[in-house]
Amino acid sequence: MAAKLREYRRTMSSARKFDPVSLKEEVVRAESLRKGNMFVCEANDLIPANGEILEGTATVNESAITGESAPVIREAAGRFANCRTRSSSPSPREPT
Repeated sequence: MAAKLREYRRTMSSARKFDPVSLKEEVVRAESLRKGNMFVCEANDLIPANGEILEGTATVNESAITGESAPVIREAAGRFANCRTRSSSPSPREPT
């Protein structure tokens, strides 16, 4: 049980950092993300940082932050807070 909890905690605090030059992703600690970094989120991912959607759209559950029970649709150039995404395709995001 403890091993599963440690794995869960490690997974929840990670991010898939995206390098636009090499087009590669790297799993990093969410705390290491800085303004100007890009990261990728897919459906049901926890969004590891506040940021801005650079490409695509996402339906985002912001209820833990706003109290609003209905998911919110966010599009490119839309800002979001760290929460859970329901996007149907991977989309790069940038921390703010």
